[in-house]
Amino acid sequence: MMENSTPASTHETNADRRLHRQTFTFSGEAGEYFGIWFVNNILTFITLGIYSAWAKVRNTQYFYGNTELAGGNFDFTASPWKILRGRIIAAGLFALYLYSDYSTSKAATIIFAILVIGYFLFAPVITIWMLSFRLRHSQWRGINFRFSRDYRGGYRAYFPPLVVLMLLSFSSYLVVEHSIAIENTLGLDHYEKHLEELAAAQENTDGIDEDDGVTSEDGAEALPYVNPRLFAISGVIVLLFIALLPWFDFLHSRFLARNVHFGVAPFKFRAKVGDYYHAYSRWFVALAVLIMLWILVIESESSFNAFTAMWLLTLLFFPLSRAYLISRRYSLLFNSTTIDNKHQLVANIPFLPLAWLLFSNSVVVALTLGLMTPWAQVRTARYILSYLAIDVAGNLDDFVANQEQEVSALAEEVGDMFDLDLVM
Repeated sequence: MMENSTPASTHETNADRRLHRQTFTFSGEAGEYFGIWFVNNILTFITLGIYSAWAKVRNTQYFYGNTELAGGNFDFTASPWKILRGRIIAAGLFALYLYSDYSTSKAATIIFAILVIGYFLFAPVITIWMLSFRLRHSQWRGINFRFSRDYRGGYRAYFPPLVVLMLLSFSSYLVVEHSIAIENTLGLDHYEKHLEELAAAQENTDGIDEDDGVTSEDGAEALPYVNPRLFAISGVIVLLFIALLPWFDFLHSRFLARNVHFGVAPFKFRAKVGDYYHAYSRWFVALAVLIMLWILVIESESSFNAFTAMWLLTLLFFPLSRAYLISRRYSLLFNSTTIDNKHQLVANIPFLPLAWLLFSNSVVVALTLGLMTPWAQVRTARYILSYLAIDVAGNLDDFVANQEQEVSALAEEVGDMFDLDLVM
């Protein structure tokens, strides 16, 4: 357990400094939530998505209202009209993106470039607006949470992964364009030479197997030859992105924790980037083993059964990875965060039980064509919250009362214009 990093006041007693644990509990029921979920989906469908704003508020209020900590429940106070405003903006931008992507006009190309560049430039700002909206309308025991608008910190946290993703997108675009150029102009000589080499290697002189990518004597059109080396740049960037994932996760978690306030009490974050690389280490090893097994199977030209086994192993890898990273990331984030430098958040989510829960949820939801989605959501919320707690230092009621007094004297600093919920 982490120790308090700030020296105790000379007036504090041992009883004041003693930590006592308060656990989160979730009292929601699947049958009760199913009615809310079903009506929300019907009304959203009938209104062509307009009711989705009200649906989000009802869903969030249900989960917040059934989450209890130290005798107090959470609450979500956002207005559906504000959420609808953000979604209208998001829908308009998405429609403009689709038009510019599928249109061949010069104006559409300019619009597409502006939207893509604008997204990369302003994604951190939009993220801050969304976090500010969500937290400003989240309460516990009548006290609102807040999110500081640290735009400079937002760019430091979110711009590095955006740059890597932008490089990956640009390199993929170059691969596609260069592949077309190979067939059309620049690669004709190389391509014809490749066809001759394949033709000479064939025992059947009447024609060449269509799978080899060449033209048969019956005049069938040949597939274009693409040099595998063209994919090297994209491959290197993908590996770079994977290698930097723990750092990106650390930047995001630190930015999130350092800018959240409960009332006026700040959250503090103590983890280091090395802690995140340690948390990801087993996942890196598992991913490396999976890649090496695929290389061995492909190079050895193994049997159909070997390929089938590898596909099954790969399909199993992804849900296990999701469960492992959720358990490790939640535990690391909570165990590294304190409120007002004295109340320690605690999490210890076991990996294998979580993996079984997520897997069984997916199977049941798939078999019921989505009708058991409310059951899966309630089950997941109850499970995760049962492993979350807070070690409270001193008297929690006095802490809450102090926040009420200080918040009442604090002028509202957040304007509605810059609080948006853009998630569709």
